Amino acid sequence: MIKNIRHVGIVVTNLEIALNFYVKILGLKEVVKKDLKGSYIENLLNIKDIQLTYVKLKTKNTKALIELWYFKQPKIVTNSNSHISLTVDNLDKLYKKLKSNNIKFLSEPIIDPEGKNKLCFCFDTEGNLLELVEELK
Repeated sequence: MIKNIRHVGIVVTNLEIALNFYVKILGLKEVVKKDLKGSYIENLLNIKDIQLTYVKLKTKNTKALIELWYFKQPKIVTNSNSHISLTVDNLDKLYKKLKSNNIKFLSEPIIDPEGKNKLCFCFDTEGNLLELVEELK
């Protein structure tokens, strides 16, 4: 059911310092930087009044990304939202299977504002956050 690893999401407390480390020191390339707020991200992460900036970073040799998450509001200083993102074939089918096995979710599957992906977050059996993404055609 899992097609590939999309990205590893890391929560950072200082985006400028994190970008300096990952881009200037490690040499990753910034490919996307976006601010999110409003109902989509609130519903997806089940956090009210959220304001989040994320930055996608990559190397030359892989499709997998590192995604930095900086919470402007509310201030989140733990890594409780650090996550692994997985591409899946059929999110609705997987969602039902996981729910029937008592896996906890932050939300039901949601289509992103661009209509390109259906996604949701769940916890593995150890409490690690997983982002499940189905790419829509």
